[in-house]
Amino acid sequence: MSPRFDARVYITIKREVADPQGQAVVEAVNHWLESQSAAGSLAKARVGKVVELSVVAPDAAAAEALLTKVADRVLANPNTEEYEIRVDGAARG
Repeated sequence: MSPRFDARVYITIKREVADPQGQAVVEAVNHWLESQSAAGSLAKARVGKVVELSVVAPDAAAAEALLTKVADRVLANPNTEEYEIRVDGAARG
């Protein structure tokens, strides 16, 4: 049986795409900062998601190749999102 690799896929909205959740974070944080009479403000926020996965594959390179296919076809919307894959190099099992 092939080893198992823990991995994370970080999915973010492309820079050229508006991020309404990010804007909501900026507004909420700045409202709170004003209520605390804090010096400074939040200028920008981008909201994304992290998907943690465990992949069975012969090696880390094969795990990353499999996750690239999964991210391209299932996890991320290629029109509005981009992603980064991080595979833990230590195999388990």
